[in-house]
Amino acid sequence: MRDKTQALIAGLALSGIGTLTRNQAADLLWEGGRDPKASLRQSIREIKTVLDAARMDVFSADSKFLKLDLDQVWVDARAASRCARSFSLEEAEKLVERQPGWMLDGLDVTEEPYVEWVRVEKSRREGDLLASLEAYLGVALRQQALKDQVKRIADFILALDPINETAHRGLILKYLGEDDKASALRQYETCRTRLEQELGVEPSPETQALAAEARTPYTEGTKSAPAGIIRAGAGGLLKLKPKVEVYPFTAISKDEIHGFAARAFAAAICENLTKNRQLMVQNETTSDLRFPMLDLGKPSLDRYTHYAVRGALNTGGGHAELLVQLYDTVSGEICWMKRADLKGGNLLAGHSDISMSAALEMMRFIELKE
Repeated sequence: MRDKTQALIAGLALSGIGTLTRNQAADLLWEGGRDPKASLRQSIREIKTVLDAARMDVFSADSKFLKLDLDQVWVDARAASRCARSFSLEEAEKLVERQPGWMLDGLDVTEEPYVEWVRVEKSRREGDLLASLEAYLGVALRQQALKDQVKRIADFILALDPINETAHRGLILKYLGEDDKASALRQYETCRTRLEQELGVEPSPETQALAAEARTPYTEGTKSAPAGIIRAGAGGLLKLKPKVEVYPFTAISKDEIHGFAARAFAAAICENLTKNRQLMVQNETTSDLRFPMLDLGKPSLDRYTHYAVRGALNTGGGHAELLVQLYDTVSGEICWMKRADLKGGNLLAGHSDISMSAALEMMRFIELKE
């Protein structure tokens, strides 16, 4: 299949209900082309040819809509998002078994609407995949029946993200539980070296504590570390990163330009937050409402979400103000807030500086609280 045909299938697979209008699909992949609708028809024919040959009746197209039957198709990115919101052992096992790579890598599609859509979706879906796998790793370390899965899960996480400390700690804990301190220390050194090479930082105190445990002889007469130590390690030292969900900012105005500016601030703050590798950031924003791919709603209150970011753009009388709020999703309370005056009513005045400042202040708050 051509790259744009594969991209079209991805757009359908990740849309809210597996459906796009023909205009949405054409604008997403062929905006500015000589004949976007003709190009779309060619991709539709290509999809039907491939699926007919495989005897799969999962795609339909009429004069207005394109539809992928999500009841008959397992989509790895959607499965990861479901699992991140509400952990499912069955869903997590399937993810590890099928080992999906990073989303849509290798497709040569350069149209700006598609590139922007992929940027938003990749941030969201890849964060969900890692969250699901890290949660599964924690479960496997706690449950005797799943202990043989620990290395498989951790190795998959590290294939996706070689500097993922949660996975490194999982392997160290596994080796400590097997009384294999040499392997535990080798894993720690691998973690330390990768973090130094890629980020110029040392392992976290939790990871260093496990290395210290590996260097400490066990009490004479014991063959291995007490099981209670390993269980405590799995529950405490293998803690999940704080998860932050960034939601669309609202504009207290029906002006389309105000709405665009509000979404731009939300996307920029989210992008700055993702630079902190100690946070698990989930992007719930969408930068272009022509492509309503994301199901937006209230902040999820599952056990893996700690914080939600909301914002509002107030305009009036030549004055504009951005309000950003950080919610504790457990208590529902606003735990941090910032107001930024957009001088002269210029909606994107100091856009980069304001977004970076807000993200840094939230990072510092979360770090101190956690």
